Amino acid sequence: MNGRARPPRRDCSPTSNARTNEKLNLLDPSEEANLAIVTGTIMEEPIRDRSRAGHPVTVLLVGFRAPDEEAHDYTACLEVEALDSIAEYQRDLLRVGRRLVVLGRLTGAGGLWATALVADAPNHPRHGISGRQ
Repeated sequence: MNGRARPPRRDCSPTSNARTNEKLNLLDPSEEANLAIVTGTIMEEPIRDRSRAGHPVTVLLVGFRAPDEEAHDYTACLEVEALDSIAEYQRDLLRVGRRLVVLGRLTGAGGLWATALVADAPNHPRHGISGRQ
């Protein structure tokens, strides 16, 4: 932390929806949830592999902006693993340099187990999960 002390944090005010003044229903901290959404760029060509359970998977290295505590922008990379049954719908779009949205669960190894992929489809004004228009 560069030797500088952080100023103490202020108390947070209750979270609410500014439009309706209704409290947001956030997850209860006592309940376990593991859900992550990452948008980024495919940094290397996808690799076909097998999961620990032997299922065919596609492994993607996704780069995304990750600011540090001083708000400098850096690029971080995350290994994303998706069952081939999920990746297959967009296989032709999963290429280096392509933008991607990943919905999934964090793994114990520091990666992301994808439950949905949405690749940027060139020349398509609207596209959805699994490449459907």
